[in-house]
Amino acid sequence: FSISFINAGLGLCIGVSFWAMGLPNAALWGVAAALLNFVPYAGAVAGMALTAFIAFIAFDDLTRVLAVPAIYFFWNLIESQFVTPSILGRRHTLNAAIVFLSIVFWGWMWGVIGAVLAVPILVIMNTCFAQIEGLRKFSIFIDGSPTPGPHPDGSHLPD
Repeated sequence: FSISFINAGLGLCIGVSFWAMGLPNAALWGVAAALLNFVPYAGAVAGMALTAFIAFIAFDDLTRVLAVPAIYFFWNLIESQFVTPSILGRRHTLNAAIVFLSIVFWGWMWGVIGAVLAVPILVIMNTCFAQIEGLRKFSIFIDGSPTPGPHPDGSHLPD
């Protein structure tokens, strides 16, 4: 659900930017960007390629032609590197930096599938760590909650 809203926001930003540039059917390309963003990596590449092709047909000026995929890349970069890790980090009560590192790690290990599965793997690990007494400190680190103060019995673990 969170990803759907993020993708809709990306599509809106791209659509408005293309409309401001005068690209024909800007709303269509905004919707396409939102839908293509559900496919990690390949969706962004396909969106940039399609809009570059359309810009090549629509514009005579090479600067405007090159600006279209650059704008697509810019908005996608902002979304993928800052917005998504931040929102998913808050939404799933996970540390945003850990979410980002998880996406990078699992994407490196397994490619697109790893990037898609990175956050669910992190949530499962966090849940398991929270249930195992010796690993609760890792769960506290992953979910980004502040370190709890000492308990009356002198321990630092949550109840």
